[in-house]
Amino acid sequence: MSTASTRAAICKKISDQFDAMLNPASSAQAATKAQLDAIKSQLAGLSWSSDLDLDGAVDDLESWVNGAIPSAGSDDTDEILDFIKNCPFLSDLFPNPVGLANSSGGSIFDSVKDLISTMGNLIPEFGVGKLLGLIQDSLLPGIPGGLDISNLVKQADQLIECVAGRCGSSYSSRVSTMTSKLQGIYNDYDLDDDPLSPTYGELNLDSIYDAASLTVTNKEKMTKAMESISANKTSAVDSVTNLKSALKSIPSVTGLF
Repeated sequence: MSTASTRAAICKKISDQFDAMLNPASSAQAATKAQLDAIKSQLAGLSWSSDLDLDGAVDDLESWVNGAIPSAGSDDTDEILDFIKNCPFLSDLFPNPVGLANSSGGSIFDSVKDLISTMGNLIPEFGVGKLLGLIQDSLLPGIPGGLDISNLVKQADQLIECVAGRCGSSYSSRVSTMTSKLQGIYNDYDLDDDPLSPTYGELNLDSIYDAASLTVTNKEKMTKAMESISANKTSAVDSVTNLKSALKSIPSVTGLF
């Protein structure tokens, strides 16, 4: 096989992979754009909370979440071990308690989302933040139900760069088509498309707030609510990781690996 034919085979392989790579993003693209358009309209007409009420909500949500997630202390690990010991159904399904802790992660994350939703019924910024947070969940890795779209668009950027740089003029039209499709995803998902930005591939909240004509003060209020939502979801994910680590450190569990 000649160098030219080898290059042609590789170029066809990777360019054919582009659409399949972006399928998770493409399949939800129209629905996500509609959701974001609705959120922008909601932001434009929001009744904003006082600083005192918003700060109290941040503190209250953190307290609620701390009471809903495992602590990875001995009480939590003992609860899992006792549950498996005294429930034959679970002992057959999860002979290793780490598996039970891992499978509980989705339920723990859902409980935290329910608490965020409850706060959203009380505080307008959290009501909008809950909706933005659901879109963020679809973008990020490590989040239950997430499609990892942020990484997919970065990989697609790299694929296009590779085809444009290595596959020659015969692929110019294909590169143009792929670039247009990817940019449409960036636009419809309101993603940061700047590879040099620290939030590259993530939801561009500033762009969303600007589209809703928010004042600097109201942007700060939304930032505070979004940071609270993100931090509490991260706490939920981390709590499961920490619980699994705590279980793995128990000698009777370690022997099951």
